[in-house]
Amino acid sequence: MKVVTSEQMRQIETRCEAAGISTDSLMDKAGLAVAKRARHHLGHLTGVHVLVLVGPGNNGGDGLVAAGHLQRWGARVTAYICLDRRDPDPRLEAAVRRGVRAVEASSDDGLARLAEALESAHMVVDSVLGTGRSRPIEGRLNEVLGRVSEVVGTRRGPRVVALDLPS
Repeated sequence: MKVVTSEQMRQIETRCEAAGISTDSLMDKAGLAVAKRARHHLGHLTGVHVLVLVGPGNNGGDGLVAAGHLQRWGARVTAYICLDRRDPDPRLEAAVRRGVRAVEASSDDGLARLAEALESAHMVVDSVLGTGRSRPIEGRLNEVLGRVSEVVGTRRGPRVVALDLPS
């Protein structure tokens, strides 16, 4: 694995596009790689619950691709949409077709559905923040990430795999 800065990653992505490798192709490859890594850490996937925290950009798209693979391989996957995504969203639609349960933070009163998903999660895949433009962590996103931090920080909390940047 090579560690790069956000600026270096943007340059790599720009060179990929110039070479004819689409953003969609990059997302497909990144999502598959994350799913394989998660499967490696979890071992068997039957009966395993994975919570994927999904952001609004390409990083969230990577997470949705990973969610679809993990669901197809036998995990029970919940995609928690932390911030609104574009509509229509082909990545989200594909994940849902594969059986991924999608929950939107904007309609999760009291974050009850997030709490339920965290309670049973064996792993959390963090695909909220990417290498794109920075955005403040405030409002509903701050509440969601605060709740996740409370659970993840406990001894019995789920493992966390972060794409690009940990939220």
